Amino acid sequence: VYMYRINWKFRSESEVAIDLFNKGSKILIDNGASFAGLAINSGSDDNSFSMIASFENSEMYGDFDDKWVSNPDWAKQFKANWMAQQPIENIHARTLKDTTENLLENEMPVFVNWRFTHPDINAVIGSFEIGEKYWKDAGSSGQILNQLSGDGMGQFLFAARFQSMKKLGKGLDMISTNENFGDDLKDYFKDITWHKNSFTRLIMKKMK
Repeated sequence: VYMYRINWKFRSESEVAIDLFNKGSKILIDNGASFAGLAINSGSDDNSFSMIASFENSEMYGDFDDKWVSNPDWAKQFKANWMAQQPIENIHARTLKDTTENLLENEMPVFVNWRFTHPDINAVIGSFEIGEKYWKDAGSSGQILNQLSGDGMGQFLFAARFQSMKKLGKGLDMISTNENFGDDLKDYFKDITWHKNSFTRLIMKKMK
């Protein structure tokens, strides 16, 4: 399980994003990241890309950041990419719960994501445990609950992973028509403030 994730979200031409991933993923994996991915987003922040890096813990991310600052030649490689993109946000995520398993070599899943605030972190964690069985029955191959910082400071993110957008759509149909799901979580939902809902499709990845 990865305990610390970074999501650099931006808009650019596809060629710019792919070139950024090809150069950046090697540096990330060679310097402490366990996973690097490029994803495309729809819904909130529609038609944008996410460059994602996962680390086993925040210390390993900090070590990578120290190396980045002390290697100015790395940044020079990305000058053209940065000039050709529009930054959206930089999100840091600490994992609270994760029932996903490591991706297979040829696996490119999709995710449905909700960002929200709630006054009680224990209630947020408890809701994950209540909802897990419903998402599993709806075909999800795992769920993730993150506490955000950076541009998502003070928010939580819940994501459910599926093997295809068709399966994700079917899962949402099942969840939305399951009265027990809403009944079991109604006391929790009444204190939520929703911020963003998006769909994310992984299109490239590199793993250690």
